[in-house]
Order: sequence, then C-alpha cells, then structure tokens
Amino acid sequence: MSAVPDQVHLRMRLNGEDAPVSFAPYKTLLEVLREDLGLTGTKHGCELGECGACAVLVDGEPQLSCLVLALECGGRAVETVEGLARGPELHPLQAAFADLGAAQCGYCTP
Repeated sequence: MSAVPDQVHLRMRLNGEDAPVSFAPYKTLLEVLREDLGLTGTKHGCELGECGACAVLVDGEPQLSCLVLALECGGRAVETVEGLARGPELHPLQAAFADLGAAQCGYCTP
C-alpha cells in the first residue's frame, strides 16, 4: 500500500496567471484558495454546495469550490472574484456589488 503524500504540487492558471500551488491532497479548492493562497474573496458558507458563497469559475464554468477537490484543478483555469478586475478598473460584477451594497461576507450575494 502506497503512502499518501503530505503535499501535492501542481500548476493551475489562477486569475489569468500561471501559478504553482502546493497543498495537502485532501483539501478542497475553497480551502486552498483561502488558506494556502490568501484569496479570501471566495467565502466559506454552508460547505454543502447549497449557498453559492464559494462560487468560482473553473475553465469558465461556475463551480462550487467547497465541493471541488483542489487536485482536480491541475492544469485548469480558476478565476476568483479577485481576478475579475483588470488593472485599477472594477469588473462590472464588482462594481454592481459595491453600488448595490453587497455584504462584505458575500454570503447573500453569490
């Protein structure tokens, strides 16, 4: 029986940039984004796939990051709310959140 590695090393395209990432193999994409990469715009919500607070784009498709193992994202494009803006100008979705008073926690605004 082979041992489970302490860390997995893979590359993904994160918010438009090539990113090498290392993490424990059991972690969800949500955990890796928040805990290992410091991208806290993706929120913990129900962690059951019901609320949408953890939604990100994976290869351009919305995914609930609490239900996706980070291992599944090797070689894929992942975009978080932090990656929506290009330069100093807000993305229309970010501007709408600001204009309409979206709560900072993000729980009610996915």
